[in-house]
Parts: sequence; structure tokens; C-alpha cells
Amino acid sequence: DCGAGKYVTATGSDQASDCIECGVGKYVETAGSDEESDCIDCVAGKYGDADGATTDAACIDCVPGKYVDVTGSQNAAS
Repeated sequence: DCGAGKYVTATGSDQASDCIECGVGKYVETAGSDEESDCIDCVAGKYGDADGATTDAACIDCVPGKYVDVTGSQNAAS
């Protein structure tokens, strides 16, 4: 199984290198994910800045004067 923060779509995968990190602005907390859709978007008002996040704690609150009005954002707008 791939660890948290990663998934694999290949049938019969037998190497950790086959695991793909969830993209920026997304996370997955459990091991064994088999689809990209298992990766969960950071909620509106937060953004992610790194691939392979393993928990929603990796989603960063927007700073004062910035906002995010969509889920899965990679940065905050002004």
C-alpha cells in the first residue's frame, strides 16, 4: 500500500516508487488509496503549498488581507 499523502492507480503495483503524491492543495490521511479522487481538497479559506500532504493540518489559513473562495487552492489571492 502507498502511505498517507499518496495513491497508486496501477494494477499489480509492487513498488513504492509507483505511488503518486496528492497534488498541492490536497491531502489524504489514510494509506492504501487507489485513486487520485481519494485526495481531499483543502477547504475554502485555506490552501496547500506542498505535494503529498498527509493531513488537513497541512492546509494553511489565509493571512489577513488574503482569501481563498474555492477548495483545493494552491495559494491565497489578495
